[in-house]
Amino acid sequence: MIKLGDLAKDIVTGFAGTVTGKAEYLTGYTQFYILGGVTGDGDTKGCWYDETRLEKTGESGHTVASLAARVDGERAAEIGAHFRSASGGPQDCAPKRSF
Repeated sequence: MIKLGDLAKDIVTGFAGTVTGKAEYLTGYTQFYILGGVTGDGDTKGCWYDETRLEKTGESGHTVASLAARVDGERAAEIGAHFRSASGGPQDCAPKRSF
């Protein structure tokens, strides 16, 4: 069973990385977001995959802080802020009610 923080690999494309997100749908499907790392220009590379396409390859023990620390300089703080804002907590862009 795959859980957040595990290392996983897509058996179709071979893309591998750390599981940083999980989505469960009413239709019964579950998808996981695999973060494969940081590219040479500082961008993160990741994608959503169906649970049935993934195999667990290990346990990473990564946290938001440790993932953000993999990037040098100012990008580390920016990436950490992105993960915190995308984690399901309070959102800066929450819809405003107009009554």
